[in-house]
Amino acid sequence: MRALLAAASILVLLTACSPEDPASGEARPDASGAASGDHDAMDQAAMDHEGAGDAAVMGASAAADLLTGPQSVTVEADGQSAMFAGTWIRTPPQGRDVAAGYLVVRTQNPDAIVEVTSPDAERVELHTMTMDDNVMRMRRIDRLETGPEPVRLAPGSDHLMIFGLSESARTNAAARLTLTFESGLVAEELVFPIEDAMPE
Repeated sequence: MRALLAAASILVLLTACSPEDPASGEARPDASGAASGDHDAMDQAAMDHEGAGDAAVMGASAAADLLTGPQSVTVEADGQSAMFAGTWIRTPPQGRDVAAGYLVVRTQNPDAIVEVTSPDAERVELHTMTMDDNVMRMRRIDRLETGPEPVRLAPGSDHLMIFGLSESARTNAAARLTLTFESGLVAEELVFPIEDAMPE
């Protein structure tokens, strides 16, 4: 199983990165506007497929348990509420400032995350993983639907891609992310610990 996941990891890495323009030798931007240099630095979001089994370890019941645990955070506004738990960012490779972030989220009513920002990074994007001709591909999305059932962003699945992670965040092993929902609900500066592996 791990061999298959490792092979998927390689395919993701090869297809998620845009090749150089043969005429200029410069990196071509991909559909999200990021140059291949960015994608080449994309921490483990592609490489996480080697450990994509992590995503299958936690089922819906375990995700729900996280949301009712002591580390969960609830934000409420105008008849909508959102619960967050299991926030973390995988430590970027040495010399890189691009990392993937994960969490479990549930909203009282159907909604969608439409923007993620951070004072500790240049920008944050929503990304998903899809199969295309038997190849796992990573692409940017504009919104991530949420609702009463827990939605889990995890290695090998939907995730946050964090670009330009600050040196101070890496030193302090934590970054602050603000999530904005389509309903207008804003979860300000949730703390995402920076870890080498998924927290227990």
